Amino acid sequence: MSKSILIAEDEQVLRESLVSLLLTEGYDVVAAADGKVAYDAAVERAFDLVLTDVRCTHARDGRAVAPDKDEAACARHTRRLAHGIRHS
Repeated sequence: MSKSILIAEDEQVLRESLVSLLLTEGYDVVAAADGKVAYDAAVERAFDLVLTDVRCTHARDGRAVAPDKDEAACARHTRRLAHGIRHS
């Protein structure tokens, strides 16, 4: 069984590129165009990984697509990931 990935990205070109790449690598991918759709998908099933745009439409931040998760733990992981990203 392949690993499942939820992508929450409001930019269509980026979302479609990520889906294409991950499908080619054999992952089970679900894509959402905004935070509300991503949240609904995460309520319906569990994912092994959620890739989210922290500024995704209809999401206050990347944690908004993690239903029933420990918000403090999500915040720590979100900050840890965001810390390593360099903005140009």
